[in-house]
Amino acid sequence: MITRAFMKYGPQRIAAVSAILIMLVLSGFYWYNADQKKNIRVIEKVKSQAQTFIESEEVDLPSKAIYLLLQERHDSGTIMPYLGSLELKNRLTLANEVYGQILAYNKTQNIPLKASVVQMISHDLANRDSSLMPEIRLAQTNRFLILMAMDNYYMPDDIKQVQLATIADNDYDQAMLFYKNKKTCTARRFPLN
Repeated sequence: MITRAFMKYGPQRIAAVSAILIMLVLSGFYWYNADQKKNIRVIEKVKSQAQTFIESEEVDLPSKAIYLLLQERHDSGTIMPYLGSLELKNRLTLANEVYGQILAYNKTQNIPLKASVVQMISHDLANRDSSLMPEIRLAQTNRFLILMAMDNYYMPDDIKQVQLATIADNDYDQAMLFYKNKKTCTARRFPLN
C-alpha cells in the first residue's frame, strides 16, 4: 500500500503533506503551551499554591505580608477580609507586619489600605479580649507604636498624635498590670508542681 502511494503521488508530495501535518501538530502544541504560560493562568496557579503557604506557621511574617500586598494590588479589596478572618493573635501580628511593609514601601502617601489596617489594629488593641495573652498584646502594642511613630514622623498629623498618646497610655497601663501580675501569670502558665 505504501509503495502504491509513492507511485501514485510521488515522494515529494508525500513529504510535503507529512511536513504540513507535523507542522500543524507542533504548532498546536506550541499554541497550547503558550496558552498555559499566559499571565492569567500563571497568576491563578501561584494563588492556589500560595494559599497553603500563607496558612502555614513555617512561613515568616514578612513573606506573608508581601504576598498579601501583592495580592491586594492584583485583586483590590482582598487583604482586609483575609485579615478579618484570622484569629486575634494571628490577625494582630500579620496586620502589624502588613503596616510595616506598607511603610517600608511608601512612607509619604496616605493610602486607604494603610488607614484601614491602622483602624483594624487600633480596634484589636482596644478590644479587651481575654483570648490574647498579655505579653503578646504588649509586644504587638509596642510594635504598633513604633510603626505609628515612624508614620507620624514622615507624615505628621494631629490625629496620629492623639492616637499615639492614647495607645501609649494604654500600653503603659498594660505594662504595669502585666508586671504587677507577673507572678500570678507565670505561676498559672508554669506551675511548680
